[in-house]
Amino acid sequence: MIACRATRRAWAMILPMALALPLALAACRTHGDRSRQSSSQSGAGVSQPLRVVAPHFTKLSLDRIHGGFATEHPGVEIEFETARVNTLCAELASGSPSGDVLFMVDGPEMRMVEESGRIDSARRRAYGHLNVVVVAPKGNPKGIHTIQDLARCNVGKLALPNPETDATGEALVCALQAAGIWDAVRPKAQILESPHVSCDLVERGEADAGVTYSPCVLFGHSKEKLCIAAFLPKGTSKPLDVFAAPFADTNHPLVGSYMDYLLSHDSQRIVGSVGFVPAKVPPPARAERSLVVPCGAGLQPAMDPIGELYYQRTGTRVDFSYAGAGMLLADLAFSRRGDLYIPGESFYVDLAKDRGFIDAERPVVYFLPVIIVQEGNPRNIRGLHDLARPGLRVALGDPEALAVGPVTQRILERAELLGAVERNVSMKAGCIPELANAVSMRTADAGIVWDAVARQHDKHVDIVPILADYNEVAEVLVTTLTCSKQPDEARRLMEFIASDEAAALFHRYGFNTERPEGVRPAPHLPPKKRG
Repeated sequence: MIACRATRRAWAMILPMALALPLALAACRTHGDRSRQSSSQSGAGVSQPLRVVAPHFTKLSLDRIHGGFATEHPGVEIEFETARVNTLCAELASGSPSGDVLFMVDGPEMRMVEESGRIDSARRRAYGHLNVVVVAPKGNPKGIHTIQDLARCNVGKLALPNPETDATGEALVCALQAAGIWDAVRPKAQILESPHVSCDLVERGEADAGVTYSPCVLFGHSKEKLCIAAFLPKGTSKPLDVFAAPFADTNHPLVGSYMDYLLSHDSQRIVGSVGFVPAKVPPPARAERSLVVPCGAGLQPAMDPIGELYYQRTGTRVDFSYAGAGMLLADLAFSRRGDLYIPGESFYVDLAKDRGFIDAERPVVYFLPVIIVQEGNPRNIRGLHDLARPGLRVALGDPEALAVGPVTQRILERAELLGAVERNVSMKAGCIPELANAVSMRTADAGIVWDAVARQHDKHVDIVPILADYNEVAEVLVTTLTCSKQPDEARRLMEFIASDEAAALFHRYGFNTERPEGVRPAPHLPPKKRG
């Protein structure tokens, strides 16, 4: 937290005293701030209730964990109390509530609790980790995909939890400082008391973006109205630990057993199933089944972790074969082998459907073509028309091999540039990573790739947008195949890939799960033959 100490000093200078969070006010309970429940099993056991106090965002996971713990300890009663993080911290500092085990997120909140002396810090342990995410209204109307987008002029108010007192606000400010754009974003920030209030403002349309924890968007109160717009960059933020710690004055005989149970195989599977990152990765189930999935190469960064998570959950291994969409379809036509087919553009799904290969389909992500240029843009390429300049080396996708190829053809035709640009083509790639690598390695001056692929290479290339007048967005479908020998398992995997949880992984690796507004959908047309 060294970098964030500077953040706190900066905020101490720039925030007026009115923005501080008075403990007396935070301790006031408001409707919806607090919930309490008890769960117990009949039979012999400990008569003294085990009292657990935790923030609201832990409720879904702990409700399920408590059911398992009560089964293993018949007769134990668990009194489970939750509240918003800021309210909970204020009450703990003022001497209430009391309990046996406290859950708290690492950051300013945990520091305040430790300073109060209410917990046994030496016995605390992480039971899971949380990703801090930037949220936007459903549909992401401002097109926010990275934290850099928060500095754009079309993005207005940012609902920011107070970085002096809240881990989400602290993490975002640290990330913005590391990216060198905090000074541009700071005037947009409205300082609030909690992530819950941040989400409320975005839901009501009073802010363009906010900050919260990923489970709140995937499984919590914000699920219906908000979407994850961006994860914090890996280099500037790590998932925040969520700690469990005994209260300093507890004497409950099952506290140690409860703390151990949090890291059990069953508990950690529950933690991983509701948007947290497990603190202790459970061993995967034995792979009794496997599914074969021909998949567009541009999707690999997200599909590998999605497949691994599915394996952890179900014991079914997912064997991806990555290549250009056309190559995958040719192989499928030859082998008649596979369970799912995920090309990079829906035209190839139509071709597979015409041949009787497709059973069912679901949309998952959207690809928007962009121009990539060498880092620093030494050739000063500002748009499509610059690709026609004599002497430029342009890398394009082979229209008959990969999905971005025919899309690129149509874009250049709308701009009346197809012939001129093709005279500059130095390579026709059969796999989209080849395009990004050619520009990254400076064997080409520019190329046209999907936006997600460009973001994955943004340390080595610069991105130049394509005007909406010429551009089109490609829908990516996940499909099940009629030749699958495990159709029920194939359908379950398709539903998982199309789930909100998988969408969060797609976002983490730079993919759009909402269709960009103002751009025409890609028509389902074959590549044009050039004579």
